[in-house]
Amino acid sequence: MPVLPFGEWRPDLTDYQADTSRVITNAAPRADGYGPIKSYQPYAQALPAPCRGSFLAVTEDDIVLFAGTVDRLYRMNNGTLAWEEVSKGGAAYTPLSGDDNWTFAQYNKQVVACQRNVKPQVANATGGNYADLAGNPPQAAYCTIVQNQLVLSGLLDEPQRVQWSAKDDITGWTLALNGADLQDFPDGGRVLGVAGGEFGVVFQDAAIRRMTWLPGDERIFQFDRIAEGEGLRAPYSVISAGSRIFYLGTAGYMMIMGGAAPVNISKERFQRFFERDWDSGAMNLTIGANEPNSSRVWFFYKSVNGAAGIFNRAILYDWVLERPVYIDAVLGEHVAMMSQPGVTLDTLPDIGFDNMDVMTISFDAFQRQPGALIGVFDPDHRLGFFSGPNMEATMATPEQAFDGRYFVSQVRPCTDSPDVKSYITHRARIEDVPNTTQPSSLNRSGFCPHRIDTRMARFTQIVPYDKIWTYHAGVEPLLVNTGKV
Repeated sequence: MPVLPFGEWRPDLTDYQADTSRVITNAAPRADGYGPIKSYQPYAQALPAPCRGSFLAVTEDDIVLFAGTVDRLYRMNNGTLAWEEVSKGGAAYTPLSGDDNWTFAQYNKQVVACQRNVKPQVANATGGNYADLAGNPPQAAYCTIVQNQLVLSGLLDEPQRVQWSAKDDITGWTLALNGADLQDFPDGGRVLGVAGGEFGVVFQDAAIRRMTWLPGDERIFQFDRIAEGEGLRAPYSVISAGSRIFYLGTAGYMMIMGGAAPVNISKERFQRFFERDWDSGAMNLTIGANEPNSSRVWFFYKSVNGAAGIFNRAILYDWVLERPVYIDAVLGEHVAMMSQPGVTLDTLPDIGFDNMDVMTISFDAFQRQPGALIGVFDPDHRLGFFSGPNMEATMATPEQAFDGRYFVSQVRPCTDSPDVKSYITHRARIEDVPNTTQPSSLNRSGFCPHRIDTRMARFTQIVPYDKIWTYHAGVEPLLVNTGKV
């Protein structure tokens, strides 16, 4: 029989005689099938409380990591990988509201931190504590940079407004002076955030608008509606990935490219699956993250059966291949684009590695990283990265219906993993409850033995945790027609 490929993960659709799969878990999409995904590996010392926001600042000299808890702000010491408090005056802030997180933005060496219950805070990336941002800006839940101006949204007193600073001056907030101004929206509901860059995208409850800079125009920005009746559902799901913006909207997971109208990437793929699995009451744990130096974005969320205060699921989407996968081997409090400061032999004991002989991670993984990575704060408040052993991956073909009854004697996995295991889910009629064989390991001939007689079969492959492999394209079952009806 020809090779049966696994197909695209589309749990919303039946896979009966289809070219899509309902089971692809913890494996990364490839053009020729699927590959491994690294597991989480803790890296830094723990925050003193659950993480409620984090940020990577980059200067010409170094990288600087910031994080926030419910009422305090921290900067990482790059030498010890410990978090040092940099809250204003060393005192606690008014705590975050409900499902809010801290949001951050960088302007030159200044790092702004916002949450709606305090005045916008600013600190120098290279040192010093946070302080109130000068110029009397409004209290805001969200901050971003559009062109060369700081844009605040989710305003405490004016939830349907966005307000921005003067040009090249984040302390200039006098209206109509040097480009500082505001915009109220009469419809569309609350403003739930702005995606920044060369142009902005303003997200509301029931509208999305493009925010275009107008050089030399007294209006400063022009606002054009690109979606009406559809808005943002989860404020922290917004991802900026180059010219693309991804987010969880009221119509599902969406993508905006170049300021054009949104395109749905989840409908008839995984939207119904997600709606059943997602705990919509945990908005601060519904977080989007761009995977740097790749074409992949991650949508993290808490499932309805997950532990309180922890996300435990993710959907990874490759926007070049246009293929999603499901991730169920991740636990965390917060996630953002972060990076790894350098670690030396002298500082290894400071981060918990006292005995190099029992280290579970290569010292090479602690080398200074020139680029950004996805950083996850785990349930113990520690920052880490997807740099550990390969996750256990599960991949299944669509369900095949044969012309008659067939005897399946063995299956050849199309993979370079010698540790792969195989099992078959089978039934005689589509109305029957499927039966599943015991997992079968690879024999010396490169096959996984099975002994079943059936009319319908789904072939599932598992590559266990911590096993080395690079690809899995599908399976090649060995079938014999039994002549039975």
